[in-house]
Amino acid sequence: MTSGAQSERPVMTIQADGPAPGVRAIRLSGDFDLATSPEARQAFHEAIDEGWRTLLLDLVAVQYLDSSALSAITAAARHARESRCRLAIICPSPQIRRVFQITGLTRLFSLYDTQEEALR
Repeated sequence: MTSGAQSERPVMTIQADGPAPGVRAIRLSGDFDLATSPEARQAFHEAIDEGWRTLLLDLVAVQYLDSSALSAITAAARHARESRCRLAIICPSPQIRRVFQITGLTRLFSLYDTQEEALR
């Protein structure tokens, strides 16, 4: 017997805005994984190439991330450093923050609980 309602995985959405002069915020929601990381990687690189002085990666609404997401963020950090763009990650979720801690990436990235903290 088949059910008419199928459970679907949350799809990641990407929104970009400029919360302050010289700042681009990229807000992700849903699952940041192998299926969605190429689109996020492209958004990160485009923002850096546009010449923003600061790039905020807002992971507040991200429910899950995997190694491909970490790879996309690491590539963005490298590109940002080469382009003299400051990269800050907004990540208040203990579960998502734990992934950064376990992998040792907290030594490479600045993690903040809020956008206000990241902009200081």
